[in-house]
Amino acid sequence: NVYSTKELLETDVGKIVLQSFRDKIELTPEQKALYFALDRQIRYESIIKQKYDVVIWDRYVYSSFVYREMEECDVNWVKKINSIFKKPELNIYVDVDIDTAMKRAIENKRVLPYTKEQLIKCKEIYFRYVKDGQLIKYKDYDWLVEKILRVIKKWKLIL
Repeated sequence: NVYSTKELLETDVGKIVLQSFRDKIELTPEQKALYFALDRQIRYESIIKQKYDVVIWDRYVYSSFVYREMEECDVNWVKKINSIFKKPELNIYVDVDIDTAMKRAIENKRVLPYTKEQLIKCKEIYFRYVKDGQLIKYKDYDWLVEKILRVIKKWKLIL
């Protein structure tokens, strides 16, 4: 019984934040921290009620820590407002080249609320969490494709 979720797409609160990014409405780092935490809380409560065995959460509390720290928000405060969420059993950071990620976002018509310089700073902060052992780093998505192909071959779904 598996559930997959990602930020800003499933709740009304998340859609407000996404629209603010699209409309280039300036939110303070503190406002973003609270909006993201509220979006996360709404999804979190729904997930708990459903009693899933496995939850795959694209972006979770670490993204709040990283992006708000990059914006010079008090990261200890951000950690405190996110402390209500269950600690995941596994945290993965997928290391994607910034230029490649930005190009993919543009091609897929996604919002780019941060500059390349800001994303470089975020990457440095993510690497600190990797170095501290809080996140496991994988390079790009090749590891995922390989893993999926192994499972498909095991199930004999392809020749």
